[in-house]
Amino acid sequence: MNAVLVTFALKLMFVKEIRETDAGPEIQFVGGCVGRLPRQGNGKYAENLGNAREGLKNKFPVVTTMARPDRVVTIDSADSDTARDLKDYDADRLQVVFWGHAARYYLRKDNPDFHRVRAALEQSAKNRSLVWLSFELRDKVVVDALPVERGARK
Repeated sequence: MNAVLVTFALKLMFVKEIRETDAGPEIQFVGGCVGRLPRQGNGKYAENLGNAREGLKNKFPVVTTMARPDRVVTIDSADSDTARDLKDYDADRLQVVFWGHAARYYLRKDNPDFHRVRAALEQSAKNRSLVWLSFELRDKVVVDALPVERGARK
């Protein structure tokens, strides 16, 4: 079995362009990251490509997992909600409550984007504004959050 070295998982990214190549679609993301979505060995190829196309068309972020060398593993639709409350839960996590999700979620303090994600969630709670969200559902962990720009369709 070949191990996959994940570059990043469940990151919110905006699709800038999708180019068809012989090796499979090459997806360019805003910010310069480029990844290829392999046709072979990908049971969710059509779903991943459909999510990328939908994100590009609607200018929504997609939840992306990439592996080296520049291979797209998954592309999922982003969720959105408004944060209701954030508070310290324990030494390692903040507890996050949303208006539209019944479960309590957690933002881990060891998240490399902790300060940016926390700021987006705090702004959402303060202004009652939507944020795009990426979750690790098994452990109810918020992985990424970005403010929804005014005028964006949800």
